[in-house]
Amino acid sequence: MNASVPTCFVALRTASNDGHQYIEQAISRGAIAVVCKEAGPWAAQHPGISFIEHSSPIEVLQQWASACRKSFEGPVLAITGSNGKTIVKEWMFQLLGAPENIHRTPGSFNSSIGVPLTLSALQREHVAAIVEVGIDRPNTMAAMCALVQPTFGIFTTLGDAHGEHFESDEEKFAEKWQLMAGCKKIAAHRRWIEQATAQGLHVPEALVWGEGEPWDPAVLGLDTDKDPQIIENKMNAFLGAMLLGAAEGAAKARLEGLEPLEMRMNLVPARDGGYLLEDTYSSDLESLHWALEELATQHTAKKWAVLSTLSAPAWTDAAKEMVEKYGFDRVWWISNKDQLSQLTAEFSALNLADTTVLIKGQRRFGMERFAATLRKQPHPTWAEVNLGAMRRNLQKFRAKLSPSTKTMAMVKADAYGTGILEVARWLENGHIDYLGVAFSQEALLLRAQGIVAPIMVMNAEPTQFKALAQADCEVELFSMDQLLPYLQDPASDTVLKIHLKVDTGMHRLGFAPAALPAVLEELHRHKNIEVVGVFSHLSSAGNAEHDGFTQEQFDRFETARGQVRSYYPAAFGHILNTQGIARFPEREYEMVRLGIGLYGIGAYEGMEPLEEVVQWKCRISQVGEVLPGESVGYSRAFVADRAMRYATLPVGYADGLSRHLSGGKGQVIIGGQACAILGNVCMDMVMVDVSAVAVAAGDEVIIIGAGQGVNELAHAAGTIGYEVLTGIGPRVPRFYLKD
Repeated sequence: MNASVPTCFVALRTASNDGHQYIEQAISRGAIAVVCKEAGPWAAQHPGISFIEHSSPIEVLQQWASACRKSFEGPVLAITGSNGKTIVKEWMFQLLGAPENIHRTPGSFNSSIGVPLTLSALQREHVAAIVEVGIDRPNTMAAMCALVQPTFGIFTTLGDAHGEHFESDEEKFAEKWQLMAGCKKIAAHRRWIEQATAQGLHVPEALVWGEGEPWDPAVLGLDTDKDPQIIENKMNAFLGAMLLGAAEGAAKARLEGLEPLEMRMNLVPARDGGYLLEDTYSSDLESLHWALEELATQHTAKKWAVLSTLSAPAWTDAAKEMVEKYGFDRVWWISNKDQLSQLTAEFSALNLADTTVLIKGQRRFGMERFAATLRKQPHPTWAEVNLGAMRRNLQKFRAKLSPSTKTMAMVKADAYGTGILEVARWLENGHIDYLGVAFSQEALLLRAQGIVAPIMVMNAEPTQFKALAQADCEVELFSMDQLLPYLQDPASDTVLKIHLKVDTGMHRLGFAPAALPAVLEELHRHKNIEVVGVFSHLSSAGNAEHDGFTQEQFDRFETARGQVRSYYPAAFGHILNTQGIARFPEREYEMVRLGIGLYGIGAYEGMEPLEEVVQWKCRISQVGEVLPGESVGYSRAFVADRAMRYATLPVGYADGLSRHLSGGKGQVIIGGQACAILGNVCMDMVMVDVSAVAVAAGDEVIIIGAGQGVNELAHAAGTIGYEVLTGIGPRVPRFYLKD
């Protein structure tokens, strides 16, 4: 939350948070006006800030957005559907030539808050707008239609998302189609036009696409894509560009150059311990603004930016004015590709320690080659961590809970292998209530790196209790013996905050329920100890056949919680884990602990599908051939019975690719095809069968991702997804994707 221009902050109360808590932060970061329900003490403390009190700040935002929309004379293209809205919007923008004067939804801001935020940013210089519209419940689209007043529309697809709120797919489709019915002209696949007609819904003039239709993917050369979702997204983006007046020939020529959204805003390790924020495929005023916001939130002491000029001098001048107001330490502007070699030489003499460098430029400058020179020594296999997907997973679990219930995000084991520091920062920026770690060094590392969110340590060493108390960390207590070093230290005057662990039946750690009264009596004698929580662990929350036992655990915990709160009334009770949140949300108490579900692993009863956060990839090192009778790898573990082609990949068991996947038990995905592992997995390499797929050295390989999720790879290795995620080795760099 930073403001490069005079900004108004609207304090909204939602199901999961209250914007009034961030008024002080908003003012410190540039807000000169605040719309809120209660100005309270802030108005007196900040006489130079304009405060507007209203009983419903969201209504102010909506009316503001409505006024902006009514005064806007250009066409507005609205996109809705269950999936694909954001990528269609961004690809449409690329197909239009990335013009500076077309406004579009930032990121995936398509909710009842995101849509008015998008519309409120419309400016006089904009000639058109592309607006994502998302709904998840009945009787909500009509209000969106009235607000957006779309000229054109794109319907992407109808999927399973939010199905729990609708009686049927037909009801959900009719709700979403209202946006299309209000348009002058739309574009959609034939099946959606036919479904709307069959349900008696109004169908405006339409560009219809599909096999044999006037707009056929084969005619555009898109039928060669193996992924039907990519074809669908490209067709919708192409026809959307046509609706907004793109020249057909120019849009067709740009189809081949469409870049995946993952190329947007990657946070990657740089040399010397610094970081790079890479967005090297486009730059316009709107995306530049969001990139600068992201740079401003980074925790490094120094913040630098390397930026390309924009497509017109006037836009470049506006960009430079915007950048200057952020006050970053150093900024370089690139106006032609020839400057990059000089810049590379200049940066070779700079130390990037404690520095984040934003590299953002239009594709024509080729700034990705400059970025590559600053990256940490590359390893030929890497993991991509989608922090946007993590945020959406968190939202799906929070939707099961009461607004007042706190969520503890488990980031132990290096955030399940995704990178504890980057994930903790991302969660803290998203206002997570608590972080959970396993050991003291994890908590102390987070504190040393500036993380201030509450942290609970589940297996703290008793000798570290004093250091943890001084760092304002909270510890799990499962035995009174743990307290001896702390109580015997005469200098232990800092209050130690503890969460009492009660063994309700898992029989791993915890106080026996019968022992609690004596434990509480003893703890209550010590003024330097405060019980802030009481919790337990469910052993079988995801297994319906053990629901009877789970209920017994709940009953025991209910009693224990009551006993603890009789001594410490403010203590949080928490027993639900990921499966528990999904299946027993009524047992939420004051807090829940979200673990593997945060990372998108598993399917959960009554919830829409999660997004796996991690993709693990590499590139082919070499392609070779073997004849019948020839062998591959150590110990001749694989002997060919026919002429075959194999690919050698630069990943092995030292990187976390289990040796149990040897002998064809495991596979990777290349070009959308499954390729079996040949012979034994080596320490640093593995060979796979590519006889049925056309490949070459340098082609991308998916180890975890589209075509093979974490659990599928785990099943092949005879283990569980937890082990696969946490086992991805430390020498595999993690790249962080944000939307």
